[in-house]
Amino acid sequence: MDLARLMSFVRIVEAGSLSSAGASLGVSQPTLTRHLADLEQILGAPLLHRTGRGVVPTEAGQRALVRARSILAEAERMRAEVTSERRIPSGPVLLGMLASVAEALIPTLVPRIQASFPDIRLRVREGFSVQVEAWLAAGEVDLGVFNTARVVRTGAAAEDLLSSTLVLIGPPDAQLGTSEPLRSLNGRDLILPATGNNIRRSVEDACARIGFAPKVVFELDSVNSIRRLVSAGVGWSVLPEHAVVEQVGAGNLKAAKLREPHLVQHILLAPTKRRQPSSAVQAVMRLVRDVAHERSPPPSARVNLD
Repeated sequence: MDLARLMSFVRIVEAGSLSSAGASLGVSQPTLTRHLADLEQILGAPLLHRTGRGVVPTEAGQRALVRARSILAEAERMRAEVTSERRIPSGPVLLGMLASVAEALIPTLVPRIQASFPDIRLRVREGFSVQVEAWLAAGEVDLGVFNTARVVRTGAAAEDLLSSTLVLIGPPDAQLGTSEPLRSLNGRDLILPATGNNIRRSVEDACARIGFAPKVVFELDSVNSIRRLVSAGVGWSVLPEHAVVEQVGAGNLKAAKLREPHLVQHILLAPTKRRQPSSAVQAVMRLVRDVAHERSPPPSARVNLD
């Protein structure tokens, strides 16, 4: 097994056909076919299933794809570190991030990285916290930004990045004060992330402590979809302030801080413990911290929360 065969396999899956993969790699189709056959023989299982529209990975192929990408990324990190004569951070950095945090930070973070470290190749993978923590634990990402309402089990040394108040959100014509008691959720049609999500867990636990269960009518694993449905008047939701500040400012949502109790989402930054962070990873960590602190709104900029 070598890197060329792994790269061929990954490109075939990403392109969906041998011909497209060959064109992107500058390799003939017979060579790709041979690479794939060699890899399947080594692993002892078929990796691709041929369909009328191309190829898709088999179940074994999906597992091999995760490992192949990890091996190739590690090889690229090693190459970048060994060949970097000027010690300028370079190479790939894979950042796993909450979608709502990515929306707030990425527009500033990416230009900052391009200006300060043009040889760093950033890739952002968005997901919910439970996914980001799993990616960190498996070494599938170099860095993770996630929230927590419990003990972190990534094995990583997590640090506080920022905190965000949880707010009740409603449609633009909603009658909301600057703050609302948590008990006001009782009986409302709520649109929340799926069970297991940290925000969902925080809301359900807090409601249970004061004697009621929230009425969840829809479960959506998309912050953007939740905001759209709430704006359309389909229901209400609870989200962190940073995820709705622009929509509230634009008049598409109303928001009120929850009290009795006050709920806060703690957002953490951590590197994977599966390998030592490269100079590029450390550089991106510093910039993530800087941008997060810049983006944390002062009290005067918060919406309906004071």
